[in-house]
Amino acid sequence: MNTKPAKVVGIAPEGFYGDRLSSTPPDFYLPIEAMPALANAPYVHDPDTSWLYIIGRVKPGVAMVPLQEKISALLRQAFASSKEFSSDHGKVLLARAHVVVTPGEQAFRTCRNSTPLICTC
Repeated sequence: MNTKPAKVVGIAPEGFYGDRLSSTPPDFYLPIEAMPALANAPYVHDPDTSWLYIIGRVKPGVAMVPLQEKISALLRQAFASSKEFSSDHGKVLLARAHVVVTPGEQAFRTCRNSTPLICTC
């Protein structure tokens, strides 16, 4: 890929669209660590660049409110050392930062796979 060796580690099922529905879904996905070398994506390791969307599955029976609180705390912890949140104003904003966990099947209703997803932003 781009003149560099690449190893196929899996194949996404037909109808898999990743984090967004598109009439032209990607032909392939790269592991995050391969992106700087293979896709010329130096921002991957820049903690001050916002570029990553997270999608995950939640086990049945997990309460959403405590999950949101836990993920929000992890988010604030991860961003605490960021330049964007080092000023007094940034610290106020960071204290208010939170994650909203939303059932993804509402957004992906048109997909064949109706397994509930949880999207965090």
